[in-house]
Amino acid sequence: MAADLDLDQFLDLVALGTVADIVPLLEENRLLVQQGLRRMCQAPRLGLAALLEVSGVRQDLVDSQAIAFRLAPRLNAAGRLENARLAYDLLLSQSPEEARQLATRLSEVNQERQELLERQVEQAKNILGDANDQKVLFVAGAGFHEGIVGLVASRLMEEFYRPTLVMRQGPHLTRGSARSIEGFHITRALDRCSSLFTRYGGHAAAAGFTLPTENLPAFRDHLQSYSADLLTKEILTPRLSVDALVKLQDLSEDTCRALALLEPCGEGNPPPTLASIGLRLQAIQAIGQEGKHLRLYVADDTRTLQAIAFRMGHLATRYRPGDRLDLIYQPSINEWQGERTLQLVVEAIRPSNGNNGAP
Repeated sequence: MAADLDLDQFLDLVALGTVADIVPLLEENRLLVQQGLRRMCQAPRLGLAALLEVSGVRQDLVDSQAIAFRLAPRLNAAGRLENARLAYDLLLSQSPEEARQLATRLSEVNQERQELLERQVEQAKNILGDANDQKVLFVAGAGFHEGIVGLVASRLMEEFYRPTLVMRQGPHLTRGSARSIEGFHITRALDRCSSLFTRYGGHAAAAGFTLPTENLPAFRDHLQSYSADLLTKEILTPRLSVDALVKLQDLSEDTCRALALLEPCGEGNPPPTLASIGLRLQAIQAIGQEGKHLRLYVADDTRTLQAIAFRMGHLATRYRPGDRLDLIYQPSINEWQGERTLQLVVEAIRPSNGNNGAP
């Protein structure tokens, strides 16, 4: 009976799960995701079609980034804040009306998750104080939601580039998640104080754990002692790899189409990253809810382009028109109200040494 099963019909779910669970997109995983994305674009199941619609993703443009940043967060939000059954029912739905209702509810839950996450990231920062003076960020409190402590840890780790542990502290048990940086294996760090946990597990970059609340001070002491010598200044300095230095005149829609041929990109197979140096800042503005993101216009001797920097709104007051900047980015096509424009999706910004954009 199993021999009669058409396994190809599940390739879209394989792609969805592989990308959502941050599995390295290498070897057979990459091929499976590639085929799954093709199936998702051509004939998505009802639930995914509804989810694409509420997520604002065109069916014919589904890629690994759409899964990672649009679909997966909505599906995962159900299990974090409500019940994972919502996502399960959506993926199995055979009714267009039911699928629309479930996709809409998932989108609402995801919005609630985003708002809660923003509040709890700020709460964690208040507990931390000056995070830059700490080698490991250790945050515990009764007010943290157990379903999003891993997301809070990820946000802090990305912003401060420190191994980060965030915990919901209960009267008897404390549960938490950890996120780490390159060069510091967080699960090996937990191994060093394994006797303090009731359970734990993970890999180099992330871990989850449960321990008696009374063990929290000893846990913190062990972790700080273990990391003191391992977390050198070099390891705590973030580095980004750049595939090519280019001038703005080198970029076009053809560039984006050529780079898209390398898809699917993701964990273990990052998208190509470009850099331009000595760009002249023409305009800069914090955008989005509470000015969380950054829009800027940059120019070299040949042209001006718009750039978007997600979660970098705080830089709006650091730079001024006329400044020279170096940008690391990925070129993309922005579609808005029927118009297509080339824009830069920025990963990093720094003041330039003023070489006027010459690679």
